Amino acid sequence: MELTQKEKDALIDSRVRTYKLRIYDAELNLAALRATNSSKEQIAAQEKNIAGLHAAIAAVEAMRGGDGDVSDS
Repeated sequence: MELTQKEKDALIDSRVRTYKLRIYDAELNLAALRATNSSKEQIAAQEKNIAGLHAAIAAVEAMRGGDGDVSDS
């Protein structure tokens, strides 16, 4: 079954919202790591996680309105 562009865009919107919530949660965790004087490695790992989530949003947004395959993987 082929999805309409509207359905694909709805899936993209849902995925972007999910990633934004994960970014918010990761930023809260980062603030907690900094407040508790956690190791530089832990802080760097959390910063890398946040950057990866931002990249994921960009990748998903790039599929909007295009011919890209919008899969749930």
